[in-house]
Amino acid sequence: MTEVNFRDIPPPRYPEDELASEPWYSVSPGDVFPEEFRHWLCADPRIGPLFEEMHADLFRADYWRALQNRIREGHCVSAQAKI
Repeated sequence: MTEVNFRDIPPPRYPEDELASEPWYSVSPGDVFPEEFRHWLCADPRIGPLFEEMHADLFRADYWRALQNRIREGHCVSAQAKI
């Protein structure tokens, strides 16, 4: 978890960029774009909107970078279900 680079997807330079088969931004080994998690975590239309409402932080790079910092500082990070 601490060895990857969590990044935000930059805005497209031109509207056509979003239609291209290749990304308009650089991608290096180890780069992770949490915004892309939506494609598989919210794919089911029956639960996707609720999942996104309850776990929107999972789709933000700053959330993951903060977790990385806590781990590097020696904190033990645990996951708990929100009920």
